[in-house]
Amino acid sequence: MSFMPRSENGRSGGWSVHPTMWRICSIFCAWGVLSLTEVCAQSLLGSQRRPTFTCGGNITGDTGVVGSPGYPGVYPPNTKCVWRITVPEGKVVVLSFRFIDLESDNLCRYDYVDVYSGHVRGQRLGRFCGTFRPGALVSTGNKMLIQMVSDANTAGSGFLAVYSAAEPHERGKQNII
Repeated sequence: MSFMPRSENGRSGGWSVHPTMWRICSIFCAWGVLSLTEVCAQSLLGSQRRPTFTCGGNITGDTGVVGSPGYPGVYPPNTKCVWRITVPEGKVVVLSFRFIDLESDNLCRYDYVDVYSGHVRGQRLGRFCGTFRPGALVSTGNKMLIQMVSDANTAGSGFLAVYSAAEPHERGKQNII
């Protein structure tokens, strides 16, 4: 049995749908609407359960997120925060800034984020301020240190960065999140 729409003159409209195909299409459409509803609900819930970022800490694991205190709100004045990231032995840390908004200064003298390879301020990979987002930063070993300093004056929204563990030989081939 085919479904054949009729025009005003009673003739066939030129296309037909088999009942089995109609049921399959209906099932997929219903599945799509339910999936979309679930995604929207999770998105709304996710925005209500936004992570709270604290001033510094020790972070371990293959991947993670680091943010300035209060991000995405304004970071506090007169603050020095230190995060120590450790990934599994034999791996390196790859850090990618997703957002950065710190007091701007050509020399980054007032508010800034320093990134070091290792946990003891050895090799500095960079100092960042303003809204400049550097490319991926890669440690030489399985440890990285991030230090954020703010003065008493102008503040912004801070920063948000993601890190991941990578094989040392993959340093230049990272697919950053």
